[in-house]
Amino acid sequence: MNAETLPRAMGYVCVDLVTAIEPLLFQSQRIAARLGYDYIGMTRGSSLIVPEALIDHVATHEIELLIVPHIAHLRGRIPAELGEMTDIHDLATGRTYERGGGYAPEGGRRNPLDTSIPIERTGDKRTGLETINFQQPQSPGAHTGH
Repeated sequence: MNAETLPRAMGYVCVDLVTAIEPLLFQSQRIAARLGYDYIGMTRGSSLIVPEALIDHVATHEIELLIVPHIAHLRGRIPAELGEMTDIHDLATGRTYERGGGYAPEGGRRNPLDTSIPIERTGDKRTGLETINFQQPQSPGAHTGH
């Protein structure tokens, strides 16, 4: 891939889990365009196809973003090898899983696994519910106004 070409995106659907593919195709095209990818089409598989076939297909076509209707189309989990080679967008949740364990969307929800972000927990004794507030990390020497 050279600097003039857009990174490639591809949709993937397990045909055992859907009744119509066209709406998913259009959704995948829109997501790819919105995120700045060249959408090359949708690959169809079934529960009878081994997961390695999808991994080989993604590698062969240099796919940077794999778009699935739901994680269930990947048998309910993201295979480690697939998660290392491409970002994966789940249409059902609108969440993008970045390769290498990144947390997306950027600027959105905080990564719950990041221990460097201070948190404040408050509980409501009446309801038993707990609220967790993430605090914006301060840069060294930043003025807090106190």
